[in-house]
Amino acid sequence: MSTNPMRQHFERTRAIKQQQAKVEATRPLGQRGITSAPVAPSDQAHGVVDPSAEALLTEPTGNFELRMHSDLQRLKALQAVHGPNGKVELKQQLFPNYTAYIDGTLAVASPIQNDVLMHLMVWALDINQYDYALRISEYALLNGLVMPDPYSRDVSNVFAEDLAEALLKDDSISEHADLIGKAIDLLRGQDLVDQVRAKLFKAQGHALVKYRPTEALAAYEMAVRLDPKAGVKQTIDKLTRDLAKGHVDPESPRDAPSGSQDTAGTSDVSTAAPASTAPSSVSGD
Repeated sequence: MSTNPMRQHFERTRAIKQQQAKVEATRPLGQRGITSAPVAPSDQAHGVVDPSAEALLTEPTGNFELRMHSDLQRLKALQAVHGPNGKVELKQQLFPNYTAYIDGTLAVASPIQNDVLMHLMVWALDINQYDYALRISEYALLNGLVMPDPYSRDVSNVFAEDLAEALLKDDSISEHADLIGKAIDLLRGQDLVDQVRAKLFKAQGHALVKYRPTEALAAYEMAVRLDPKAGVKQTIDKLTRDLAKGHVDPESPRDAPSGSQDTAGTSDVSTAAPASTAPSSVSGD
């Protein structure tokens, strides 16, 4: 079992929810759902809810739904994805309007389906707001939220694939090694498509290779084990030779970015069908 704090919280909270569900099932139908406690994500679970966050949630949820509907219509009207006046640029402009809503929702928590929040998870990935995306995905997995239309994939596969693809294009990927490790740990046991999980390990390898080449090699080997077409075989061969010849230092500098070292286990690896051919989130809305 991993010792990652996020994973520990996830497992603990899931056990609580399962116990609550058993108790709830024994109650009369008219009394179910009255006192069930919502589950907040790990970074809010042990703190006091910000009064401003609670005050924010007194605004009718429908207001945010209407705002999101309007913003989605604006996005659909755009043809370009990147560049000036593209979808990504508009999401960057719109996202700050929702950050207080995200923080308030995650702090107070609710097991009710929240389409606005799920759209915002995808937006966060599209504009490289990885921390927000990670927090929302944990909340969604803990509380059983699903992706809204038109997404055909589930929450874990959308989050994992979009995160990996965004990071693989990010020149600052080495700065996100710790976040990738948390994502891998959070998604352990989820029913991920093999190719999607492989992309996460490939991203982890890229994030660690500069400072922790030995760990990067383990991540690359996991990626190719999950997907022989992951595109890292030559990287593995070169890194293996460099390590053997001492061309790279297997030890990371003291000030190097940290990353998950839990890359060897395969017991929870998914054996799902090939990845969905649904349009990518960035090109959508």
